[in-house]
Amino acid sequence: MRGILRVLFTSKEVIRRLSVDIDTNLDFTLAQLGHYDAAERHLREAKQTYSAALDAAPDNEKCMRDMALICNAIANFLLSKGSDRQSVMAEIDEGERQLLRALEIQPDSVKAVGNFIGLLSTKVKALILLRDAAAIAESLQLFDTLTTQRTLRLRDTTLVPVAMGVYRDLTALARNTGWDDMADHLQQIHDTTIDILVKNRLIKRQ
Repeated sequence: MRGILRVLFTSKEVIRRLSVDIDTNLDFTLAQLGHYDAAERHLREAKQTYSAALDAAPDNEKCMRDMALICNAIANFLLSKGSDRQSVMAEIDEGERQLLRALEIQPDSVKAVGNFIGLLSTKVKALILLRDAAAIAESLQLFDTLTTQRTLRLRDTTLVPVAMGVYRDLTALARNTGWDDMADHLQQIHDTTIDILVKNRLIKRQ
């Protein structure tokens, strides 16, 4: 898996912008750059800042989303670093709790759902690497609720391209790691979802 965190190595800038960009298509990884320790330190500092903001405004939906974003960034970083499952899942679980709270405050928020899509993508990637089919099934059920079922209910296709892209990325990861049964299953979900959306006249088949 070729994950990269584009981190600005100035604490002030990291905290100001949270410029943590996970991009599986970039050519360089942090391992190649050799900045794991510095990257993790600045991510942790950024998380402390967002945690303090959330403590000061515990019912602020944006603060919850910000916390989820930094948790997802750290989880992706830990995955790229080859950290243990417990450490990765702890960040993901914390991010999920924040986004579930955010959606209680603002149901169907495009921003919160979009953040959740990214977090669940990270979670399923980790679970694919761990070959945890049961946990993948559970995560995909939530993913479907947030994406396909939301689209059908609201007739809002804003997040469809993102969701379909996640299915394709997860399928490719499963295939590249030699888990062909899972890759076939994910491809089937992708294709079935397209069929459902076309049938409901929400998208056109391309």
